[in-house]
Amino acid sequence: MKPFGLYEPTTVDETVSLLGQLGDKAKLYAGGTELLLTMKSGLLHYDGLVNVKTVPQLAVLEASEELLTIGAAV
Repeated sequence: MKPFGLYEPTTVDETVSLLGQLGDKAKLYAGGTELLLTMKSGLLHYDGLVNVKTVPQLAVLEASEELLTIGAAV
């Protein structure tokens, strides 16, 4: 597998900033088992992986009478 950067932001703002810097050369992931297997097989390559499981704001599950919020890492 080709080398790649692993990024673990802790805020949504940091995540957005990283994606802005890395552009299409990066991929978001939250677990990534299939993604890593595909990269190991040589079918995909990204210069960077951005782990959203390290962003607490994205692990929110909230419900009210009017709204259900499901974070991207739930």
